[in-house]
Amino acid sequence: MASEYEERTLLVAFADLANYATLSASFSNGDMFATIAEFAEIVGDVVGDAGGRVIKIMGDAALITFEGSEVVEGVAALRSLKADIDRWLESRGFETELLIRAHVGRVAVGNVGPRNDKRLDVIGRVVNETAKLKRGPFVTTSALDELLAS
Repeated sequence: MASEYEERTLLVAFADLANYATLSASFSNGDMFATIAEFAEIVGDVVGDAGGRVIKIMGDAALITFEGSEVVEGVAALRSLKADIDRWLESRGFETELLIRAHVGRVAVGNVGPRNDKRLDVIGRVVNETAKLKRGPFVTTSALDELLAS
């Protein structure tokens, strides 16, 4: 049976720590776990306080969404997230930064997963295009830039 979904316009963002694999090469498993757990909490606090949603944490990366009607607020929250995480990284002595890639458009939203453990996810071209954007401190698509300028 196919899962039910709805199509919505969302601001979709990937946020990940630059060169985390290299940075954490000397960490114990416990140190890596603690770092990722703290990262996830900061991401969740900043995004949640701004009305967004952390769809999932994937190690040192997060998939984040904001409603399409909240694009300006969503981008502001992503900029705050970058500043907060970069300060946190610096306070821990980590020589890295948070990279953010963001796009906006129609996606399928629904619960996906094994029959006994479905979780909210977003799927579609916009998600794929966001994931494939060049890596940089804060990268946005022309579609998002045009929406912000209007």
